[in-house]
Amino acid sequence: MESEKERLLALLKYLIEHNGEHSKELTELAEKSKAITKDVVLNNIRKAARTMNEATGYLKQALEEADKN
Repeated sequence: MESEKERLLALLKYLIEHNGEHSKELTELAEKSKAITKDVVLNNIRKAARTMNEATGYLKQALEEADKN
């Protein structure tokens, strides 16, 4: 049977990968929308990608700490 810690580690790993995929998609969306949208829209999409990357960094730190214990 899987322990709570194993479930936590698995979920953190999944979320890190999942967020990375979304961040990549947002970056691609921003590039594709350059020619057809206002700068404010483009900037908000880019901010979303950066925020996703920042959140992923926190998840990576959580994974490292959880894996130590």
